[in-house]
Amino acid sequence: MSKSKVMHLSNGSTLWMHNKKLHREDGPAIYNARTKVSKFFLNGEQCSLQIWLHKAGKYHLSSKQVTAMLLREGIEDAQ
Repeated sequence: MSKSKVMHLSNGSTLWMHNKKLHREDGPAIYNARTKVSKFFLNGEQCSLQIWLHKAGKYHLSSKQVTAMLLREGIEDAQ
């Protein structure tokens, strides 16, 4: 049975874990509210926003949400 967990750390970071690995399919697996830094992970491996969108994000986000993420990251095109 797979197990997911969200951890809120005292430094302002939030981590999403799945089966004891950093993993999130509907957003970044690490987010720091203080610094506004996001990092994307799938099955414990860090990946770029473009790779994450290709492998997982496109199944969970609307095109409007994808565009907003790309603009926030300063990326013009995910293709």
